[in-house]
Amino acid sequence: MGSYYQSEGSRGLAYSFLAQGADSVIGTLWKIPDKPTAIFMQHFYRALKGYKGNIAKALQQARTKMKRSGRFKSEYYWAGFVLTNTHHSSEILEL
Repeated sequence: MGSYYQSEGSRGLAYSFLAQGADSVIGTLWKIPDKPTAIFMQHFYRALKGYKGNIAKALQQARTKMKRSGRFKSEYYWAGFVLTNTHHSSEILEL
């Protein structure tokens, strides 16, 4: 939910990381409590290893796992996680 610049569109925290050289950033569109975030990230990193560094697939797998969980299956807890990257090839990490 960054600031709006007339000639450049919306800039958020992800833009700062990308401008400093990061290839991709995972962020949230809204505040998500710590506990479901920690569980989401556990799912994400397990999937990242399983998908051999494919960030987009790992993110989707983490969303699916959360959606099927009992306590945090509401979209509020998992749908806000988004991937922002500089290029499509940035979706794959070398592990």
